[in-house]
Amino acid sequence: MKTVKAAKEYNVKQVLLAGGVAANKGLREALTEAFKDLPMDISIPPLYLCTDNAAMIGAAGSVMFEKGKRSGLDLNGNPGLDIEAF
Repeated sequence: MKTVKAAKEYNVKQVLLAGGVAANKGLREALTEAFKDLPMDISIPPLYLCTDNAAMIGAAGSVMFEKGKRSGLDLNGNPGLDIEAF
């Protein structure tokens, strides 16, 4: 598992599973199992705190749409995109 390999390589003390992916039951179980005998902590928040930002993105998109702001079909994913720049 890449997470375990990276944690060992960089000698980390703690790994945190967060965001929407943290709601994945299989991933939660696999990481818990993988880290149970390692000398580092794995922190996984409760499910109710493991959400993604889809609602926020939808709300921002709705506001932009109402303002007449549109993107072309060539728009690509950009995690650092400044929506205020539109």
